[in-house]
Amino acid sequence: MSFKEKINESIEEKIYESLFNLQEKKKLDPVGKADADIDNDGDVDDSDEYLHNRRKAIKKAMAKEETDLDEANKGATPSRYDMIKMAAKKVEKQNAAKERQAMRDAKSAMRKPGATKGMAEPKMDESKV
Repeated sequence: MSFKEKINESIEEKIYESLFNLQEKKKLDPVGKADADIDNDGDVDDSDEYLHNRRKAIKKAMAKEETDLDEANKGATPSRYDMIKMAAKKVEKQNAAKERQAMRDAKSAMRKPGATKGMAEPKMDESKV
């Protein structure tokens, strides 16, 4: 057996081994259908209880933090950065409105009889025809 054949054979073995391992792996719980085995090790034990309590404590702390932030922000004036951002948005809206109005005015001016009088006809590039 040549060196290349040995390498190819070992590669094939590793591929088959990895495919076998993929088929053998346990699947996670479907979304929304969790069970008591939180760590998915196949049994319900102290580690699952620990993880359950830890997640519960984290949820509680996050909820408390969120309510604390809401209470702290009640009646708070916007920061300087927020005020600048709001002003920039307002100016942007005004500019967009002015541009739309200018486009409407230009279109209505073009629709009037004789509006194109005196304007040069657009020239066609005859080389492209």
